[in-house]
Amino acid sequence: MKRKNIITMFLAIAFIAIGMVIGNQSQLTRGLFNFEPEVNAQTFSQIPSHILYDQLFRLVINFRKKAEEQRLTGESVTSLKDYFKDEAKLTDSQNQKLEQLAIEYLQEVEPIDRQARQIIDQLRRQFQDGWVNEGQQVPPPPIELAALQEQRNALAVSYQEKLQELFGKDDFESFDNFVRQNFAQNFQAIGKIPK
Repeated sequence: MKRKNIITMFLAIAFIAIGMVIGNQSQLTRGLFNFEPEVNAQTFSQIPSHILYDQLFRLVINFRKKAEEQRLTGESVTSLKDYFKDEAKLTDSQNQKLEQLAIEYLQEVEPIDRQARQIIDQLRRQFQDGWVNEGQQVPPPPIELAALQEQRNALAVSYQEKLQELFGKDDFESFDNFVRQNFAQNFQAIGKIPK
């Protein structure tokens, strides 16, 4: 086995092991791991809800933070502040509910992410200088990591359901269509879409 950077290996193994290979990946990364996008017209609607809503909640907060940074530095606040309100045609109340739920989601998911990082960091320490020596096998990801991913997935779905309760059935259906048809188009699938 060629000597490869262990960080890259663990990231690849973790994504493969938990079935989540969605995100922005460079041509180099796709070539390195022999992943070819398998995208067709129905792909976006097939992205699992836990992936879509996890990324949605994170982006809501990132946009909010960026808009606040712009305000504090005296820059004109861009449309990021009201991106989902404007693009998904949300009311002020719905937009506030979305932002509040995103805050709560991130507060609840952060301890899970922290635990996963600790496990990954512990595994990385097994490899001197971050390299896998020739002939040395990279261990499979620990079961605990998969269990944390399952917790994280379930949490994202539970917050999606909370959002549905807050918006009401019809308004949520409209928002969910926006998420699946517009927001999801910004995703790049690497490999097969996980179930």
